[in-house]
Amino acid sequence: TKQEGLASLAEIRVATEGAKVASGKAQLASENAKVVSEDVREMIVGQQVTSWLAPYDNGPRYHTLLKSRQSGTCEWFVGGTYQQWLDTSNGLFWLHGNRERAIVSHESKFLIAAQLGQAKVSCCMISSSSLVVRCSTRFRSFLVEHLITQKECVAYHLFDFRAPDTYSVLKMLSSLVYQLGTTSETCHGQLEKVYYQLRRSSLSADQDSLHACLLEMIRTSPRRVIIALDALDEFPNPGRKDALLPFLRQLKADAMDNLRLVVTSRREADIHHAVLPLSTHSLDLHDVPESRADDISSYIAAQLALHCGHWSADTCVRVKQTLQERADGM
Repeated sequence: TKQEGLASLAEIRVATEGAKVASGKAQLASENAKVVSEDVREMIVGQQVTSWLAPYDNGPRYHTLLKSRQSGTCEWFVGGTYQQWLDTSNGLFWLHGNRERAIVSHESKFLIAAQLGQAKVSCCMISSSSLVVRCSTRFRSFLVEHLITQKECVAYHLFDFRAPDTYSVLKMLSSLVYQLGTTSETCHGQLEKVYYQLRRSSLSADQDSLHACLLEMIRTSPRRVIIALDALDEFPNPGRKDALLPFLRQLKADAMDNLRLVVTSRREADIHHAVLPLSTHSLDLHDVPESRADDISSYIAAQLALHCGHWSADTCVRVKQTLQERADGM
């Protein structure tokens, strides 16, 4: 009958719609499975690349330095010369301190106390030399902290004479390319490319390959690439002269417009001779305007309050004045 025919058509439509829904769900499940499979593949490849590259991890030391920085200090640095450097294609900014005044003297720990005639102040570990190191360290941690908050591709490496793994150009390069590999798909693709090329021959990461990878990352990056190298003077010779400084010369000579390089060091003779001609901007941290003097004053006051609260107000004033004079801007 006509009614039975209409009922059959309705059932057919329902069945057809059901089949479409089922097909859609199956397709969605298949696509989801592909996405999951791709995510798993990327995770596995990422782990393999990391294991092969074995990058040096600067994170623990950076966070240690960051925790030690006095809140609110070093903000004078942002602007002026810093901003001019950021706006300069292939710019190199050298931040340096005075070599003779920055050297640590472990024997000066009680110098201030002796000069002030205080007999029982051995609990106070503040000295003019340690102040130089700590204040300059706080500035360096601020520099890295500020750079990594920028909307740029940033990588940094911290040299430390107490940690031999840090003063190796190979370890430095592995750290830099690993960090840049996380900043964009383009940079990550360059890292995977060199990984697959060398893995076919069962080769480990080598300096020439990683240097070439770094250059390709800089050239193809969708944003400016900022590289910060801290404490060049803590990379001992002959490695500094034979490997690190030639690396800087070559990196600068490649003249890539979207590269910004910032390095910090004491003004050692070989560093001065090599880096100054490469620098588009430089800053001597011993040139102390009032803003930087305020940083030092703030830090000394905080340390005296922490370690020497039992001293008289007059003693604290004299200690603070002497330390501030001997800090000489650092």
